Amino acid sequence: MDTNIPTTPSTPSAPGFDFLDFLQNPWFLGIAGSVGGVLVLTAIHFFIKGKSFTNPIKADKQVVVITGNSSRGKEVVRELATRGATIYIGTTDVEKCENFVKEVQNSTKNKNIFVKKLNLGSHVSIREFVDSFLAEQQRLDVLIHDESVLKWAKTKTEDGLELHFGVNHVGQFVLTNLLLETLKKSAPARVLVVSNILYHCGAINKEDLNSEKSYSFHKAYPQSKLANLLFVRELSRRLEESDVTVNAVYPGLVQPEIEGIAGKIGDYVINLILKPYFWTFFKTPTAGAQTILYGALEPELKNTTGKYLQECSVKDLCEKSASCDLAKYLWDETEKIVAANQAA
Repeated sequence: MDTNIPTTPSTPSAPGFDFLDFLQNPWFLGIAGSVGGVLVLTAIHFFIKGKSFTNPIKADKQVVVITGNSSRGKEVVRELATRGATIYIGTTDVEKCENFVKEVQNSTKNKNIFVKKLNLGSHVSIREFVDSFLAEQQRLDVLIHDESVLKWAKTKTEDGLELHFGVNHVGQFVLTNLLLETLKKSAPARVLVVSNILYHCGAINKEDLNSEKSYSFHKAYPQSKLANLLFVRELSRRLEESDVTVNAVYPGLVQPEIEGIAGKIGDYVINLILKPYFWTFFKTPTAGAQTILYGALEPELKNTTGKYLQECSVKDLCEKSASCDLAKYLWDETEKIVAANQAA
């Protein structure tokens, strides 16, 4: 018997899907790595963004003065305008700020937003600003010191003071004291001094406050930021019997403005290159405005003074500014500087 039984030739089976091979595919690894990177950066962005001020309280009876023309300051103005506040912006760049104000007036329908020339490096300019403001307003509910200068090379103010010390501290000192009686008459009122994390690196140089003997940016700028906190401590102590509160505010690291560094095209290219980095590791101007708005409007802060506001919460001032003797020393020395400028 023939035992060779013919068989039907088998067709080759289709190759199976190898999941492990797929996971090792360079295309998959590239796409997965990119998606994972974006998710991590997005998570960092929302963590950095921090808390928002969500209280819908109106500000239609509030008169506010804010110094400077920073991106976060603009967002503070925009939000206060939306809530109905009357706002005065003191800035050196009046023309540029007026264009911004027109845009906000149109978008919020609030026409009570005004720009006035203010150079915190000139005591004459500060007094002119105050005289102009008081000629139009009888009250002041909130004074926000948002103006701050940062410059590498040694520069002097119009009054001959080292720029950082003169603007970031002495200018704020003069403006606040000239408006103090109006704040008291308008009580309850608030003073907010926008701070910077670099105060940690600061020290008050009693031997050379004005950097006349030697200058270092790494010392001058942090000194001015520490001076802000000492000013808050001493002013809050002096106003204990009044209904005017004084607090420092830390808005977080806000996206820096690259402007006037490498020309119009160069600035655009720099911004384009750094935009992903800024978006990830810095707060947007809107996010940076939140704690300032919290300090200006939150009803629960009515009796909070001499504190450090961060992420829409209240903290104590740092240990570096804990010395009442140092705060009083700086106040007394600043008074002498102001008196000398008035006599000059």
